Amino acid sequence: MTCAKKVCKECPFRRTSPEGYLGSVSGDPHGFLDPHYHGAARLPCHMQVDWEGKGGDVMESVLNAPLCRGLVTMMKQGCKYPENAEVKAAMETVEPDPAVFSYPHEFYEHHMKRGLMITIEKEDETNG
Repeated sequence: MTCAKKVCKECPFRRTSPEGYLGSVSGDPHGFLDPHYHGAARLPCHMQVDWEGKGGDVMESVLNAPLCRGLVTMMKQGCKYPENAEVKAAMETVEPDPAVFSYPHEFYEHHMKRGLMITIEKEDETNG
């Protein structure tokens, strides 16, 4: 499988992505990134997966979708050697992109800003 042809406009690895929004794991950027960046799990391009299963099996769609170019670009820019052979091969096909984060801490900081506010707001509602 290859990498998506370009970084999606909505890609969470873009510096301009909505802060804190990571779909079902919003507010948990470590839970989103760590299995893919520090492990061997593949991350498909979220725009090319049939999440509702309208065209068949969702897992089949996930496995057949191209890799997330944003993640692959971030790994290449940060000199991260992937455990996943598919990601390693995809890294050969991407060029640096200043619109994409280079290191995990940038991703975590960006996506924790909103997540922290949501947590604080929820605590205030229950305590006040």
